[in-house]
Amino acid sequence: MSRSWMRGDTGPVFPLTVRPAKTVLAVVHSQQSGDRLSEFVGPLLETDRRVQVVWTLAPGSQFESSGRAFLRRMDAAVLSWAEATSFDYDLAVAANHGLLDQVRAPVLVLPHGTGFSRHPARGNGYGPEVARPVGGAAPVRSPGTGGWFPPP
Repeated sequence: MSRSWMRGDTGPVFPLTVRPAKTVLAVVHSQQSGDRLSEFVGPLLETDRRVQVVWTLAPGSQFESSGRAFLRRMDAAVLSWAEATSFDYDLAVAANHGLLDQVRAPVLVLPHGTGFSRHPARGNGYGPEVARPVGGAAPVRSPGTGGWFPPP
C-alpha cells in the first residue's frame, strides 16, 4: 500500500489515523540519536492518542546509514526528509543539531552520548586561540548579521 499523506491543521496526517490534536516530528541523524529519541518519545508522547509522532531521517550525517536502518526496524510513521520539511509541526525533537533550521517547528534537542556539554579538545594549529563552544550547545543567531555564533 502506498502512503498518501494529507496536509492537516496540525501537520501531516495519514488518512487512516484519528485526527490528532498535536503533531511532533522526531528527527533521527544516526542509530544513536534514534535510540535516544525513542527513550524520550515512546513513553512520553506515543502513549497519548492526542499526539501524532512522525519520524524522519535528516540527510548528510556520516552515520546516516545507521539512522536509516534504525527507522526501518521501527513500527512508526516515517516521512522522507523532503516530505517532513514541507509540513509545520507543533514540536520537533532531535538528539543532534544537523539541518534543524529546515524544520518548521520549535525544536527540542536532547543530549546524547558522553560528549554532550563538554568542551572539544584543542587541536594543534596556528594563530590565536579561539573560544571553544560547549559540545551540544545550541548556536545563537546574531540579529542583523545573518551569521551563527556560539553562545557567550
